[in-house]
Formats: sequence, structure tokens, C-alpha cells
Amino acid sequence: KITGLKNFIAPNIVFFLLAFSIPVLYCIKTFSRNFAWKDEITLFSTDIKSGQNCTQNLRHYGTEILKLAMKEKDPVKKKEYANKAIDIFRRAVQIHPKFSECYNQLGTIYQEIFLIPDSAIYYYTKSIEASPGLVFPYYNLGTIYQITGNNAAAAYYYNEAIKRNPTYLN
Repeated sequence: KITGLKNFIAPNIVFFLLAFSIPVLYCIKTFSRNFAWKDEITLFSTDIKSGQNCTQNLRHYGTEILKLAMKEKDPVKKKEYANKAIDIFRRAVQIHPKFSECYNQLGTIYQEIFLIPDSAIYYYTKSIEASPGLVFPYYNLGTIYQITGNNAAAAYYYNEAIKRNPTYLN
């Protein structure tokens, strides 16, 4: 039986080498990729290297950088993270000008970190123009208008948020 197996493999050696080497190479690639899954920032910073023109990669990476900015206590580092996130989100909307989530994140940066309501309003409005069904920019506009004392505008945007998603908890 062993000689029969040798007689079968010998003329098909190229096929067998390919058949076994391709899965081995994929196993090695999969194993090496495991290190990128350490945490979300590691994963998305790894993905951005190979997919720097992928808007989803940019959005995910920018969101992780924004989370770092929101948690950061040192005001200098906080602004560095925020500026980096701005660059990432702007890159995404240059590639895909209708990327509503990135406009919304830009609005969040200007609202929460830089405290510039006019810029936040601009980006939330761009988010709504890009995707009128997304609830977050309506809610965020309602919040800004409420904080700035424009209760009529706040009520309008809160009601619009409810229309877009009646189950939105905020």
C-alpha cells in the first residue's frame, strides 16, 4: 500500500506541495494577525496601514483616537488626539463625501473637545445632509441648541431625532 501511495504522490508532487503549502501560509498569516487583536486601537491602527484609503478603516481608527481624546486628562494630549482624529475623519470624507458618521464625529470633536458650537453645528448639519436617517446628528444638534439657550431649535432637533428612531434612548 505504501508503494501505491508513493506512485500516486510522485507524479502529482506539485499539486500536493501547493495543496499543503497554501493552507500552511494562510495559517501563518492568521497567526501573525492575532497580535493585531490585542485591543481595538491596535487592530484599527494595523488595518489603517494596509487600507489607508478605506473609509471604514479610517472611521474605525478615527473613532478609537477620538475615544482616547475623550478620556485624556492632559489638555495638550487631549487636543493632539483630537487633531489627529480630525485629520483622519477629514481624510475619510475626502474619499467619500457622503460619509455621515465621520461628519458626526467631527461635530462631536468640536462640541465636546474644542467647545466650538458653530463648527459642531456645521458638521452635524453636513452629517444630516449626507444621511438624513442617521439619528445622532439630530440629537447632537438638539443638545447644542439646548446648551446655548435656543430651546425652539433644541425641541425641533430632538423631535427630529425621535422621528428618525423612536427607540433611541437619549
